[in-house]
Amino acid sequence: MEEHSHSVATTWVVDALNLHVPYYKKAFEAANLRNVAVGVHAASRKIILQFDEKKTSQEAGRVFEIILGKGGSIDHCIRERAVLDFFHTESLGLWLLKPYWKFEKSGRIVEGSDVEYEGEDLGEADLVQDEVLHPSDDEDVAVKPDIFALAVVSNPQVVRVPTYVEALDVDSPEYTTLMEELALGGLIDIKVAKTLMPRDREYIEARKDDARSLVARKGVADIISWISFTPKSLRVHRFVNMSTARRVAWVVWKAAKLKVPLLSTTFASFFRENSHFKTLAITKAAYMTAMELWTNGAFVWKQLPTTTRQEIVARLQYVGDFYCVVCKNVKHPDNKGLFCDIKCQRELCYFCWTYWDQETAVDTEATEKLQKRLGNKQALTKLADTLDYVDDFEKYYECRYDKPALYQSVFGDRDRETCCTKRVKLEHNQLEQAHAESRCTDCVREKIYCDKLSYYAEAVERGNFSIAHARTAERQLALMECIPCVQTAKNYCHQCEHWQ
Repeated sequence: MEEHSHSVATTWVVDALNLHVPYYKKAFEAANLRNVAVGVHAASRKIILQFDEKKTSQEAGRVFEIILGKGGSIDHCIRERAVLDFFHTESLGLWLLKPYWKFEKSGRIVEGSDVEYEGEDLGEADLVQDEVLHPSDDEDVAVKPDIFALAVVSNPQVVRVPTYVEALDVDSPEYTTLMEELALGGLIDIKVAKTLMPRDREYIEARKDDARSLVARKGVADIISWISFTPKSLRVHRFVNMSTARRVAWVVWKAAKLKVPLLSTTFASFFRENSHFKTLAITKAAYMTAMELWTNGAFVWKQLPTTTRQEIVARLQYVGDFYCVVCKNVKHPDNKGLFCDIKCQRELCYFCWTYWDQETAVDTEATEKLQKRLGNKQALTKLADTLDYVDDFEKYYECRYDKPALYQSVFGDRDRETCCTKRVKLEHNQLEQAHAESRCTDCVREKIYCDKLSYYAEAVERGNFSIAHARTAERQLALMECIPCVQTAKNYCHQCEHWQ
């Protein structure tokens, strides 16, 4: 057993090869009795132990042996035990190396078009459209004498995104509710009903987004499967006593993760980043030892060119721009800029080169998408405007063929014969008026009102829609206005006073 740190700590990582625990319940009770949080990371075969007080390596191992003994484990094999350090957090996925990296999805998203045209080998049982696949009863009941089996108790959810045609045929809950309310108001023209919630490109994208939203991203608490209970926090140690082999493994893993070629120069940057030696001489000697181990003895310091040795010494001293100014990671050897990539460059203001400040702002586009889920706002407004003219429907039906009588019945008695003539003469006498209007303002307002009154009265009489349908549209618009604005975090520079 190799113990990387002889100090005390509250979080320990156990690397176990075989852990057959026949009696899970007794081991679970023993862990809870000693207030030990036991977490399992099945991919790396590591177990995380979180204690309520600091313990040495021997004390942590002794408590874990007691828990395994209560569970009936006999021939278990524990390869090593170490304090939780940055290599653990980075390799297990608890810490992301880039600021713009995100945690992976908890399930799998399958695009409908990919299944049809790429011929992906997926059966109907592996795909769902609007629901998550749950494990069968046999999988729930099956118990394996391996502690890592507790982390894999169900299949990851597989969500199938519908194709264009499938999304077009799906009725959204908002669409179904609107159609049911319109049906209560009587018969309605099918063309009018379709314009209230058209099945256009935005409707199809909304149905696809509904399917994609079923798969959420993993959080830090989802990466480790906690068997006993989930601790509130984990303490990560920055500088721990680490063997040369483990330090070399960290350098090789991190370089591959960042896609940086491992040369004698870049190896020095990674090695210096993960080391905490006091002097340059000790750091240089440890670097040479690590290089000999990595190259299997083929590394010879004196055979390197002078420029290469000077660069290595500069990297070991943190001299030079070999690191990204944003993510602090080692840059590619061919990259002579300040940033490792364009995404890290976008983390800074491009005027003053300071970090952006996170400010909340209204996402207009997302808010409009939520409102459009309730229907077409223009078509609903047009239908709801019927209520503005419903009081004059009877007057229109009585005088629809006699316009002077209709105007007098709706707007009252006034001079409608010479008002426009006087208006034209008055405007022609004004030098700044190049063209005179043929109608006065009152006549234009009355004509517009009567034209709309004629449209809505005739439509209601023909049975295209009813007053109840107009009230339904008005309620739908009220619901649309009640939708809260979507707030999003955007980058803002207070020094330059502008958004990204």
